[in-house]
Amino acid sequence: MTVDSPAGLCRAPFPAYGLIFVYLLALLCLPVVAGAERVIFISPAGDDAAAGDEEHPLRTLQRAHDIVQQENPRAEVRVKVRSDEGAYINERVRWTYYDPPHRVVIESFPPGENALFIADGTDPSSKPFFELVARTGCMTRLTLRGLTIRNYVSSAIVLFGDRENPKSGWNGGNEIVDCRFEGIGNARMSERHMVYGVVTMVNSRDNIVRNCRFADCANANEVREEDAETSHPGLGQAGDDSSFELLPIIAVYIAHDSRRNRITGCRFERIKGDIVRIRD
Repeated sequence: MTVDSPAGLCRAPFPAYGLIFVYLLALLCLPVVAGAERVIFISPAGDDAAAGDEEHPLRTLQRAHDIVQQENPRAEVRVKVRSDEGAYINERVRWTYYDPPHRVVIESFPPGENALFIADGTDPSSKPFFELVARTGCMTRLTLRGLTIRNYVSSAIVLFGDRENPKSGWNGGNEIVDCRFEGIGNARMSERHMVYGVVTMVNSRDNIVRNCRFADCANANEVREEDAETSHPGLGQAGDDSSFELLPIIAVYIAHDSRRNRITGCRFERIKGDIVRIRD
């Protein structure tokens, strides 16, 4: 018998009677609000020391993550990202919280206008804007909806499972919906590392990228020594004498045992590289 665990260990065997006992004990221990949606608000004008409600929003997605990680609400989580109070500057998020079978939804608020996350060139980090790190063979069920990610010299979104453990190190069931990716790559800052993929999946399965727009994503014409010495499909190998007229960027890079992913209703404009690339 298998059960879903909030800690992410999704395949814990129990005898049937043990599972019934644990279930009854959980019913006794849960507060009456269990199962209610946990809602957190963030705003560029917010404060990470605030309560995170609509009147007192947080400032960053990372703080929203840290709160739900600590609380472990055992319910659906909805992070409302204010889209009408300015842009979020140089934000980067490492998201590790998930609670099968509940979904985590990060979405613009009020709906109808995307929340803008923009890199202004002053942050030297090469980390993605948003990185889901989950490597336990679980359906993580994360949704990103209505976000615009602009001018990052890094990947915009990475769904990161364990490339060395294809059998049980995957994540999946995630959705990227109504998002815009604009100006991703190092075309304006050739001294920075090249960007392989705008949206990248590593051992990540059963995901959907829907109704998104990718525009003006490119890498620089120049090759940094560090980049030329690494191997990457389509970019040559270390010691290769190939001519790199333009280092290609990949809009959606599906790699390392990522399976059954769908890309539907998306627009791709002025992408200096492949629209989609799949690598085993």
